[in-house]
Amino acid sequence: MGEQLGLLKVTVVQGKRLVIRDFKTSDPYVILKLGNQTAKTKVINSCLNPVWNEELSFSLREPVGVLRSI
Repeated sequence: MGEQLGLLKVTVVQGKRLVIRDFKTSDPYVILKLGNQTAKTKVINSCLNPVWNEELSFSLREPVGVLRSI
């Protein structure tokens, strides 16, 4: 890997009216992927309208394509 070109910071703010995935509720989290790097928010238990306000960072060492939510 080469020298760091920059740092991409992404703020995950909130989710609204999420679909129930567990029994009667959901335990949501967000996973973002950029190139071969992955970042994940904390899990918010039993919540369909979660608020994270979390900043996730990605080191940029080479030009990359698309930031994906998985």
